Amino acid sequence: MFLFHPSNFLKKSYYVIPFGIIFISNILITQLQGFEYIGQLAIYIAGSSFLAIVMGMRWDVEILIGPQEHCLKNFYWGTFCSVTIFAVMLIPFLFLKYNPVIFGFPYFELLVSGLLIALIELLLCIFLKRNKVLSYLLFRSLPYLVLLILSTLDLSPMIAWLWSLSATFLLLVALQMHFISEALLKTSSNALNIFSQIKIKTIPTLSAMISNSIILFWLLYIQATHDSSVVGIWVNAYRIFGLPIALAGAALMPYILNQFGSIESNNQKIILMARFNFFLLIILCAALIYIAIFGKQTFIFLTDSKDLIDKSILFIAAMIAFVQYSLQFWKDLFQSIRKDMIFLQIILLQVILGIFCYFYQSTIPLNLIFIQILLIASFSYFILLLTILRLNRIYR
Repeated sequence: MFLFHPSNFLKKSYYVIPFGIIFISNILITQLQGFEYIGQLAIYIAGSSFLAIVMGMRWDVEILIGPQEHCLKNFYWGTFCSVTIFAVMLIPFLFLKYNPVIFGFPYFELLVSGLLIALIELLLCIFLKRNKVLSYLLFRSLPYLVLLILSTLDLSPMIAWLWSLSATFLLLVALQMHFISEALLKTSSNALNIFSQIKIKTIPTLSAMISNSIILFWLLYIQATHDSSVVGIWVNAYRIFGLPIALAGAALMPYILNQFGSIESNNQKIILMARFNFFLLIILCAALIYIAIFGKQTFIFLTDSKDLIDKSILFIAAMIAFVQYSLQFWKDLFQSIRKDMIFLQIILLQVILGIFCYFYQSTIPLNLIFIQILLIASFSYFILLLTILRLNRIYR
């Protein structure tokens, strides 16, 4: 079994390098600027990443799971969709930018950041598809290295993030100019084609938007009931103790996505993802044992925090990370077997319950809020597992 053989994991372990850099950058920025700064930055990054999903419409994944000969076409449509949707979303800003209700809200900056992320993801997938792993690792890490440097210049979190993405994108364009020119020249389109492509990708995009932005929703929920410093504490707990699961996904998901392109049996795809998810469960158990022994000391050391934190929050953060990352990883399986609508319905359960809690919120202790989030996320995950069992019987 591939996923449980140590040598196979080590062969893919170089994919974790960018996520290690992201983790270290997050810790250093926290120590430099404090929990409030990193809490605001987390919301901006999550918001722009959400917009990137809307604009990119999952064409980055299509590049990976599609055949090599479709690489140019998929890149072209990804770029065309991203720019078209950005232009459409820019129209409200042009009419409402002086409206006192939204004045001061960084709508334009978030839009530009979302477009840059969408285009960067497309270009990074080209590196992976062409087995240019070193280039992929470098440019996957670059935005956060630049962000770390800019955070020392007392720039606002939004501006620092925007300039980090801009620098990365310009370097990528300079490096991939030949491929970009080839894609634009060899692929043609018209208005009818672009709308048909957007229609095809609507359900996968909605699924990705919701599953990838659930954490943003919960961040806003925590901020509504507490303040930015509490958001910063939560972000660090989630990232620190969810890191092993994120790293495992970073190392193995590129392999799994490429395997999806060559596996014809949907049953075999489900089995591969199930093994991977069980591997993540083993990692979670190890993380919970570590938290029980060294959790509080690790959090205080890495965040340079003098405040005491309840160990139960660290346990809950790790479990929520397992559930949310699992949902995100399963999303790609549903897209591969063309069952995006089923996944969309499952993930909407979490959103509906979350919205109910948001509008009927009351002042409750922080650890109870985290328990509430864990229960809602786990319910959605349980429904997903039942669905997977049913699909596995159908495809067997």
